[in-house]
Amino acid sequence: MGRPDTIVGLTVEILRRRGASRWGAPLLAAFGVAAAIAAITRTREEVRATNPTAELRAWRTAPCDQALAFIDPAVVAAGDGWIVAWTRWERAGSPRVQLAALGRDGALRGEVRTVSNTGSFARRPSLARDGARVGVAWTAAQDEDRWPPHPWMAVVDANATVTVPAVAVAPTEEAFDVHLASDGQGWGVGWLSFSAAHRGFALARLTPGGAPRGPVTHVEHRAGGVGADLAWTGDAWLAPQVSYDFARDRGALQLHWIDRGGRLVETQRFAPSRGEIGPVHVAARGGAAWLTWGEDSGFNLRHDPRLARLEGRRAVVGPVSLGPRRSSAVAELACAATGCLAAWVGVAEEGDEPAALHVQALDADGAHRGAARRLGPPALLTRLGGAAVARSVDERESLAVWTVRDGDAWQLMRARLGPDGAPLAPPALHPLP
Repeated sequence: MGRPDTIVGLTVEILRRRGASRWGAPLLAAFGVAAAIAAITRTREEVRATNPTAELRAWRTAPCDQALAFIDPAVVAAGDGWIVAWTRWERAGSPRVQLAALGRDGALRGEVRTVSNTGSFARRPSLARDGARVGVAWTAAQDEDRWPPHPWMAVVDANATVTVPAVAVAPTEEAFDVHLASDGQGWGVGWLSFSAAHRGFALARLTPGGAPRGPVTHVEHRAGGVGADLAWTGDAWLAPQVSYDFARDRGALQLHWIDRGGRLVETQRFAPSRGEIGPVHVAARGGAAWLTWGEDSGFNLRHDPRLARLEGRRAVVGPVSLGPRRSSAVAELACAATGCLAAWVGVAEEGDEPAALHVQALDADGAHRGAARRLGPPALLTRLGGAAVARSVDERESLAVWTVRDGDAWQLMRARLGPDGAPLAPPALHPLP
């Protein structure tokens, strides 16, 4: 299917893919037209002002109607196995962040642990490894009715035993989209700040035990857009941030480099394009970093997938296309010196197949190595991502984790993958209590 030129066209296509009848789709699309007319009556300034509110509203909304959902997966290699984190959300309660240690084969090792505070409204964990330690960061409010949310963090060992309990990284900061990385001397916790005092990207540097290593670094940027990530690239933190000029309908990435001492050393405007840019992800190895994002993603889930590779502060590859325009989450990457494995949840371009996990082996420049593979049963497709992938410590294999439908619930599925993305064992449901 080509790019829909109207909201009607987009709505019809979405309903078609979701199994609506031939006549039901146009009728229901009429409601989309009415909603669009109402939305257009707002001024551009009003739309720009409500963007963070809309994203936070989505963050507060469960992505399904089931009584129980395991969502927001994250994974990192640890020792001879893995640490996997996720959000557990029961309809009758608030979401909470949990994690567990897995063996190399993906089997549960030890017990599942809840790291977010009891009663808090916690979502979207981010994981990073620092030697034998694994950090987990997330966004949480004290409860669903007491906002705004703030960045939080805890530290565990390779067996998922908590060594540093949950601590508020910046209790006065209003945060969204929290990410974690390690510089070998401790942690960096980055987030999008949307308070009245600061609008843009923020970075807190912490010791291995979670104590502050100086003040929070703020990079002011108020030009719309929601999405950021964080990685350590050998001599600086790299923080890509989405930028969107609503009046001109133009998007770009703002690449921020922050040194170990917390000083902003450079910002580059990168990969300008028409339309809104979708979420951005970064994977780093040594001084190299790979970026993935979606261009022209104003309809959220449909976008043109892009990749770039940086060496230091210079782009050596890209932006290059990762494939045709598609309805999917932006691909997550697990990279080694010789190439990357991309994983995303997406829908087939033709037919009525439900969303599923796709994996694609890439060389270091983003070129495809073979065809993409489709794994597992129907999966949860969301703009903020429903899949995670990480390389093992020895870089010989990867583990992908994603959310799938299992009866009346959404569960996590895992798959061990070889360098070409082929499963080393059949995908299996992640064992959860």
